[in-house]
Amino acid sequence: MTEHGIWSGQHITRRRLLQGAAGGAFAFGFAALLGACTDDDDDEPEGGGTAQPAATTAPPTATPTATPAATSASTATPAATAAPAATPAATPTPSPTATPAAAATAAPAGGGWLRVAAPGAATDAFNPFAAFSLFDYVGLWNVYESLAWLVGADVQLGLAESVEPNADGTQWTITLRDVNFHDGTRVRPEDVAYSLRTLGDQAQSPFFAQFFSGNQQDNVSVPDDHTVVVPLLFPQGDFLESIATISIIVPEGSVGGPEAVGSGPFRLDAYEAGKSMRLSRNDDYWDGPPALLDGVEVFAVTEGTARLNGLKGGELDFVAGIPPAGARAEADNDEIAILPGSIANSTAYAFAANTQLPPFNDPRTVRALKLAVDRQALVNTVLLGFGEIGNDLVGKGLPGYNDSIPQLQRDAAQARSLFEAAGVTELTIRTGEV
Repeated sequence: MTEHGIWSGQHITRRRLLQGAAGGAFAFGFAALLGACTDDDDDEPEGGGTAQPAATTAPPTATPTATPAATSASTATPAATAAPAATPAATPTPSPTATPAAAATAAPAGGGWLRVAAPGAATDAFNPFAAFSLFDYVGLWNVYESLAWLVGADVQLGLAESVEPNADGTQWTITLRDVNFHDGTRVRPEDVAYSLRTLGDQAQSPFFAQFFSGNQQDNVSVPDDHTVVVPLLFPQGDFLESIATISIIVPEGSVGGPEAVGSGPFRLDAYEAGKSMRLSRNDDYWDGPPALLDGVEVFAVTEGTARLNGLKGGELDFVAGIPPAGARAEADNDEIAILPGSIANSTAYAFAANTQLPPFNDPRTVRALKLAVDRQALVNTVLLGFGEIGNDLVGKGLPGYNDSIPQLQRDAAQARSLFEAAGVTELTIRTGEV
């Protein structure tokens, strides 16, 4: 299924925090929900702007042995984020937001710190090439910048001033803006070449390397102090969309960590893996005025109910990754705004079928499974309605997706017939917790 980004919306400085979509075989998706608490005594946002993790889930992974089977939904359980309306400076997944009208229209006030909680992971290390958890991504997308981002369904240039192909799309030229890292050094084309090569290295970036598999990594060149030339193994018309999925730029030789230096709207002041991080405003931010917030404190809280309770108890201003049951339970709570995710930050939940092993090495079994799954029932019962059905291809609603593909409908009779023809009399599917 596809989960709309755990947080989507605009950065505290109009930039996206997290982005990407995780995919799989046949999926049923859910819209990630974010929640914000409302403050009856003060309708003005404390921080102004929105802090958004752009993808609680990373881009879809390519699994050669897994064929798309049944996609049950394109949006997944709401990654509910809750934060006081007075501090809607962090806006998760963009979609309809439930913040009070007064808070939405009031002029933002400057200053203050935003307290955010997001799911962490044992592998947290603030490494942009191998990050997994939303906790890390909240920081990464505010400390670092990309060459381009997906904003809604559109590509918006970031550190790149232009990204242009040659005549046949086998080579792309990236022209950089004049931007400095937090330590005052300039973002150089050598930094870009290093970052792209590292993102494309399966050993250093096992998840993101798939998006750069068409690059001739060893032949990326730097013709002058503003330009990077990326030759490809084959023509690629969507190279810009690929780097908009992920193209975080770090200083040459860096892999992030507690001393990470980026070019984003916030600086990393302190980082403790799996526990917390502290980000302070970058007053020299290149892309418009600095953030209104003085800073953001991010806490790694694994359990969704604990994040929600911290919000309700006033210990947090904004939380990401609230499970559907929690979002449903707080739907009528006027002190909490539940913010659903957007298509740009989506996660695909899927049943993955290994086509190299029986019974899924028989195409009839794969087809039968797709036809047997009641996708709408999964959205209604597993995701409690916080989602929409998918159609076996990750990316529904995103640029380049073929909307003319007919939606696969459930057909139990045909599924039964195909199972019988393939000799399948019993099938067990194991799922993880959503």
